[in-house]
Amino acid sequence: MKRIVKIFEFISLILIVVFIFILLPSVIIIEYINNTQITKTTLFIIVISVIFFLLLFRLSLSFPYQIKINTIDCLILIWFIFVIINALIHHVTISGRLIELCGLILFYMILRQINPDKYILLFIAAIIGGILQSLHGNLQHWGILSSYHRYFGMTGTFPNPGPFAGYLGSIFPIALGLYLLKKINKSTNEIKLDHLFQRVFNSKSINGIAGISIIAVLTVLPITLSRASWIAVCLSSLLIIINHYSVISKLKSLYRAKQIIILFISLIFVTLGVCGLLRFKTNSANGRILIWKVTTNIIKQHPITGVGFDKYKSYYMEAQADYFEKHLDSSEKFVADNNIYCFNDFLLQIAENGFIGFFLVLVILFLVFRVKNNKYRTLILIVKAGLVSIIVFSFFSYPSQILDIKILFISYIAFISSSSKQKIITFENRKKLCLMALILSIMLFAVITIAGLRNFIIYNKALKHWNYAYNLYETEQYPESLIHFQQAYKSFQSNSDFLMNYGKALYMAGKHNFSIEILQRALKFYPNIFIYQTLGDNYKKLNQSVKAEKSYLRAWYMIPNRFYPKYLLAILYDETEQSEKAVKIANELLSKEIKINSTAIEEIKQEMTKIIDKYSNNKKRNENILFKTD
Repeated sequence: MKRIVKIFEFISLILIVVFIFILLPSVIIIEYINNTQITKTTLFIIVISVIFFLLLFRLSLSFPYQIKINTIDCLILIWFIFVIINALIHHVTISGRLIELCGLILFYMILRQINPDKYILLFIAAIIGGILQSLHGNLQHWGILSSYHRYFGMTGTFPNPGPFAGYLGSIFPIALGLYLLKKINKSTNEIKLDHLFQRVFNSKSINGIAGISIIAVLTVLPITLSRASWIAVCLSSLLIIINHYSVISKLKSLYRAKQIIILFISLIFVTLGVCGLLRFKTNSANGRILIWKVTTNIIKQHPITGVGFDKYKSYYMEAQADYFEKHLDSSEKFVADNNIYCFNDFLLQIAENGFIGFFLVLVILFLVFRVKNNKYRTLILIVKAGLVSIIVFSFFSYPSQILDIKILFISYIAFISSSSKQKIITFENRKKLCLMALILSIMLFAVITIAGLRNFIIYNKALKHWNYAYNLYETEQYPESLIHFQQAYKSFQSNSDFLMNYGKALYMAGKHNFSIEILQRALKFYPNIFIYQTLGDNYKKLNQSVKAEKSYLRAWYMIPNRFYPKYLLAILYDETEQSEKAVKIANELLSKEIKINSTAIEEIKQEMTKIIDKYSNNKKRNENILFKTD
């Protein structure tokens, strides 16, 4: 029996090391739409489900067995239960991010069953995964592999360079720490470690892998132009370097005057660095400030429990439209765009789960960073540096939307939790209970496997239908694309991107009433300028000019720097013979400040000039008629 239990443990560890940490970041199924995210979520849930049931089998075969639990575990469970209940209260639909959250909680439970001595294997696997991603990024930069974003040449297997840089930045402190680890380990009197851990811990090959990872990441990170990842890497690396070279103790040994001079010089360098980063990609920085400002308005309306998990994008663009409706003259309109990310995960936590959820997260992080254990002192320091990197990155980006970064974050917390003081709950050896648990595990595994496979097959087909539909839409084969959209609709009727694609295809195929129905549903999940513009076009085709006007205006308020919504509005006024409104909008567009000039804007201006000339000539003609009559 013990041999079977050890086999289950070994298989589970191999699955985590190989599939979760090494392969998952690099997996892409080209046939899927949004393949950089959906592929990873699908594989992650499959692997985690298999490992979880292996864990159930192991527990059912290993009576008596022990469960270790501590305050961090309890608080994570409380936070998770709160998020789920809060989501139900706010009528949150099942989404990829919600599925990932449930999978990550299962993953945390699995990791907590692993002996802390074996975590070193997981971190080495993560470093190898980072090396593979860095290689992928370099091959994209050299033009050998294609990018997954139309405007950026290097993205790794991520949707854009931001999360790619964040992922590498989350691994870099671990690589740097393991590279410098030996010198730290020799200078401490750590408790004797597990043989495997000790052997791996002090292996020269680990230094080589860590060194390769450091070089590989540094060849990629500057090219991503991600300031958030640069700051995260610098601060987390500084934490390791300060401890490695005992900077604080050396600083304390200096005279007070020297301490002040060193601190003053450091402050100057930090200030210059911050100023330099702010001046670099200024529009991007100003855009984030606008997003944070609009997000605070959402928080003011829902301060206690937020809007519900993963419902931020259902509220943001409407809140941005409300903001600009009151601040039309603001220069912030030039940095506005369609947006679903908060670019600050702490603000996002408050917006979605209120101050209750945010408070629980802060308490969890506080307890995690308080953990001390002499047996794993060095590795805990390194892992905390990895957490610092993710937390700093989360102040300026959206790691909570990126599965690969969330996996690292959960792994770091699970290791620190496993290294902290915990209570042991023992289940005594009872043969009947053991047999019942085994039978129940097998039945549960069979039922969920059958149901899961069935749903996976349906979901997999739906993804392919969506991809076919989108490709047909891109080649203007609208009636043909609708066949595949209809096939995928049942699986994606709560997916805003799918609904937006489907609604637009219906409009292009002339099915305006059905298009309106689908787009109205899309507004519940992610209102944006494209949906409102297409709604306006549909209403216009149905001669519902008042509704068309409202839709175009809402689109314009969302992003006031855009020309197209007001252009559509001017054309509507012209076609419905509302001459004064048409001329007014035309004059506004002709005098409107241009954010980025293009051929489309020049064509719009030409159209507006024609409208002005048209009504100007009509006015002159009418005046001449009146003059002759007089």
